[in-house]
Amino acid sequence: MESRNLSAQSLALALAVAPKTVQRWLNGRVRRIRIESADQIAAILKMEKKDFLREGPPISISCRNESVDILLSDRCVQVFSVADKMDLYVKLLRSFSLNMLPSEQRADVLLQKGVVALRFMRSRSATTSLNEAQSIYRAIKNYSGQVDCLNTWTQVDNLLGHFEEAMKKSVEAENLISVFDLADKKPELLHHRALLFVQGNRFSEAVELLKEALKLEFRKEAVDWISQARRYKDLAEVFRLLKDYGSALKYSLRSQKLSERCGYFRGKINAHFQLSLIYFFKKNYTESFQHLRSAQAAEKYVSEKDLDVFNLRVLFFWHLKMKDFGAARENVFKRITFSRSVRAVQALAKLDYLLLSKISKGLVPYRSSFESALLQTWDVDSRQRQAAEKVLQMGWGLDFEDVLEEMDL
Repeated sequence: MESRNLSAQSLALALAVAPKTVQRWLNGRVRRIRIESADQIAAILKMEKKDFLREGPPISISCRNESVDILLSDRCVQVFSVADKMDLYVKLLRSFSLNMLPSEQRADVLLQKGVVALRFMRSRSATTSLNEAQSIYRAIKNYSGQVDCLNTWTQVDNLLGHFEEAMKKSVEAENLISVFDLADKKPELLHHRALLFVQGNRFSEAVELLKEALKLEFRKEAVDWISQARRYKDLAEVFRLLKDYGSALKYSLRSQKLSERCGYFRGKINAHFQLSLIYFFKKNYTESFQHLRSAQAAEKYVSEKDLDVFNLRVLFFWHLKMKDFGAARENVFKRITFSRSVRAVQALAKLDYLLLSKISKGLVPYRSSFESALLQTWDVDSRQRQAAEKVLQMGWGLDFEDVLEEMDL
């Protein structure tokens, strides 16, 4: 500044800040300075920012929004996941102006928006956010962010029934993990790939991948206990599909206990629903009903927007058992309404309407019920119907004849 005959007061006037602020910068009492101020100072002094920051006491550029970092933290997300606060979380995410954030933080917010959209099964919103986030991560060569994007994208494609695209993204993420030594991302990758294998009826491979993911996560210094609870739940679901109800019960109980221990409210509800279904197929209706009541008691604190459509299917089986066909039909319609264009859910709905039609002996006609429900939620064309048929043929859910046999109906 002295070499350019510029006083602290003149610099303060040019920057429209108080002279005391400039003095604090020069005296080293402030260790961080906003990037906009650094740009202005560099322009006034006709210097590069890196040269300006080297003069005098060390000052770093503060360009990240600390409030955004707090909002994106795992702990904060857990807090908002409890009860009916995810809508508020989305509003807070939208309250930040992305253009005012640095590239990396902007991508982090977009990624989180994609994750939340996926939770609410809003596939289009999730895809849009993930596209933008991935473009930024690639531009700034943030490989960890790219892997997180690809892992989330895999889940979106899986729900939409785009299994080939999902597998391509999974392979791309695996290559990034291998090349850039991102071993901490491997458990999540294996978890999502296992879910892909479940859709292809490759249950044995899915079991091995989930067990490997659990082992790798336990080796990390900071174990993600919520992810572990989810993996136990998904492992239990694979064993249920294999009709190995003993193993399914073991891992579902582990998921329940772990969810309770780490305060994972949603995981506790999911575990109760899953245990209810497992006991149902074991024909232990007393235990099944108790877990169902526990899940419903907890879910009264959860918004309908935050309901898990696959948990609602447990209620559907109970409606069938009690011969309450009107409630069963309403249950399927509610699941379709929540999920909209998610192919896997549409295939399950088709399967359940088949069940309902057969068990009610035509009292609830299959074709009219299914198609009227779909027409009220999204336009049905031949391509979408074929996608639902494909998912159904690939084994999502149980064959309805098997269900009838299992339920003695």
